Amino acid sequence: MTQTIRFFVLISLVLFAACGQTENKTNDTDERLNEMPAEERAERALYKEVMDEHDEAMPKMDNMMRLKGKLQEKIDLQRESAENAETSALEEAIQQLEAADE
Repeated sequence: MTQTIRFFVLISLVLFAACGQTENKTNDTDERLNEMPAEERAERALYKEVMDEHDEAMPKMDNMMRLKGKLQEKIDLQRESAENAETSALEEAIQQLEAADE
């Protein structure tokens, strides 16, 4: 039983120390940003902005590729049944998804 208590005390101390280190790292980062040349700060801000946009767009990319797959399945089924008029519209939709991907 005492080993269990010691284990929990040790884990608590490690977690407490880790939380304090994270706060200090944040303060250190803020201080380093203030000491950087304005050009480098602007570059980092621009990089962060680009990455935020990237992170927002990536989930949409998965959806686009899923839609492309569904459209391709429809094309394949229509080719089997010889419905060519709708097939070309679906192929164009796939091309638009691929252009959006680029």
